[in-house]
Amino acid sequence: MPNSRPILAPTGPAPYRRTDPSRSFQDALLREAEAQQGVAVTAYELVAAHARTHAPEAAAIEFEETPASDRIQAL
Repeated sequence: MPNSRPILAPTGPAPYRRTDPSRSFQDALLREAEAQQGVAVTAYELVAAHARTHAPEAAAIEFEETPASDRIQAL
């Protein structure tokens, strides 16, 4: 007598197709670092634009971070 139950495929990936959990973690860390770098670049651009509005004659804008303070100053 034939069996009426369907044959189910395995629910998880085959052993040769499993992903390494540490690789996923490293990929997430890389994406986070790229996002933080993008935020920092945007912040520098905003500070530079603000400094240019107050000192349009400035030839260059340098950024400095002091060890005693978390603030970044535009010179």
